Parts: sequence; structure tokens; C-alpha cells
Amino acid sequence: MYCFSTAFPAHAETDTETLTVFFEDRPPLAYQKKGKTTGFLVDITSEAARGAGFEIDWQQAPATRSIHILTEDRVKGCSIGWFKVTEREGSLLFTTAISDPVPVVMVANRLSAKRIAKRRHAEDTVADTSMRMIRKRPWHYGAQIEAWLARYRPPVIQDVLAPQHSMALIASGRGEYTFITSLEADYYSRHAHPGRLIFIFSPPDLKPLQPFHILCSKSIGHHSIARLNMGLEGAGAPISWPDTERE
Repeated sequence: MYCFSTAFPAHAETDTETLTVFFEDRPPLAYQKKGKTTGFLVDITSEAARGAGFEIDWQQAPATRSIHILTEDRVKGCSIGWFKVTEREGSLLFTTAISDPVPVVMVANRLSAKRIAKRRHAEDTVADTSMRMIRKRPWHYGAQIEAWLARYRPPVIQDVLAPQHSMALIASGRGEYTFITSLEADYYSRHAHPGRLIFIFSPPDLKPLQPFHILCSKSIGHHSIARLNMGLEGAGAPISWPDTERE
């Protein structure tokens, strides 16, 4: 469990509103454990919402579905763990940053790891068009990685399922590599794929990505976004990233 201190005024119970928040099964950032929604991003979001006078109704859904629902404004709600990118700002609202810039690593399987280990830079791997990247949709991979992908156009296998599926594709050899947060990589290497079925690389040219934000439908309104921003500030956001998962 990740714990955060709160420093905001309490709201009367009658002031509490229910806020629907979508999350994708993405341990240890957001996941179900013994019937409870928890995780690194869940805990800071819960603290912020509570301070802002919201009670969260957590709804698990694939990222493709939740962002479609919110973009179409079918639900007055939010989703956690998104970058604030220009192409989404026209149809969605964003809070201030939940986290510091996201540390990212490259994940590979046993065979591709031997080839990647011979290279110093992540860009060299992306430039190798004989190696397939697993790309999780609808994620944005940050300005640096997106620029590499646009420049070199490596073969990409699109994956719209939960990140665990992308890791399974890597481990089985269906793809050679992908990029994920360092915290997720630590979790998958110790829990989902024991026995060193996946290998983690931190090339020196791989910079942290943008911070994560809470993304919301426009019907939430700017007033609710302002309340959430105050709650995030009171909860200590943006929060720094731990090196490893906390048990």
C-alpha cells in the first residue's frame, strides 16, 4: 500500500459526491487485491478525491474503452494514468500532474535481450527494423519514443489488452521489446514472469516520460477539475516514483 499525507480541510458527509473513475488492470499502479482497488496511482487519487469532497466509484475497464467513453462524454467521470498530450486536450479535461515524470525502461525476451545488450542506446534498437515492438494502445509513449517511432518506423504489433498481455507476447517471442514504467517492469519480473523470462534494460538515452495526470470527460466541468487539483496539492502531488514495488 502506498500512503500519502493529507493537508486539506475535511468536507461534510453531505457535501460528498460520487465520482466514477476508470482504471485498467495495471499492477502495481492500479489493480484489484482482495476485492479492493489499490495501487500507486489509485492511492494518491483516492486521497486527492477524498480531500476534494468526492467518493470514488472505481470501474475496471480496458484503456481503449474508458478513453472512448470519456472522449465521447458518455459518462461524467475520469480515468487515471494518462499523459497530457495535445491531441486529447480538445475533447478531454486534465488535472495537474499526479506524479513526477514517469521513469521508463525497455523490456525484452531472452533472445532479443542478447541483441539489445550489444547496443548502448534504446534508439539503436528502435532503428532496427528487424525487431518488433509491442505497442500498447491507446498509450502515448512520450515525445522521445514517439519521435523515434515516427523516424524509423519499426514493425509494430498493436496490443489493446491489459499490459500483462503485452508482457506475455514479449516472453513468448511474439515481439522483441516494448517500453513500460520501471515500477511495472519490477513487478512483472518478480511476479508475472519469474525465472527471468523477461529482461529489463535502462539505456542511458532513455529519458523519463511526462508526468501522469487524471483525465476526465468534459461534462465533469472545470470547477470539479479545480477541486481535484486542490485535492492533489493537499495529498502531496506530484509524487515521486519509488524504485521498486512496495509489498
